[in-house]
Amino acid sequence: MQAGKGRIEGEIVHVDRFGNLITNIGAETMRMFGDKPCEVFSGTGGSARLRHFTGGIGRPAARRGGSTGFLEIAVNGASAADWLDLGVGTR
Repeated sequence: MQAGKGRIEGEIVHVDRFGNLITNIGAETMRMFGDKPCEVFSGTGGSARLRHFTGGIGRPAARRGGSTGFLEIAVNGASAADWLDLGVGTR
């Protein structure tokens, strides 16, 4: 994981049983952005806005410091891993 100049680079380190993507970017690192809106991009070109998992059905969302304490990416009502075609090791 690298951080600086308004950007954090990390990778997906785990996919949970719901298909949520857990990164190696901790909540403490995310605090450098404060409450500013952020967008999460994958190495494959997909993206998700930071918000709670309660966004619209079938919409990707990312949450700072989810249940694991790390940045998590989910799709409401679906597996983010399948919907975004991402997995462990994706930057």
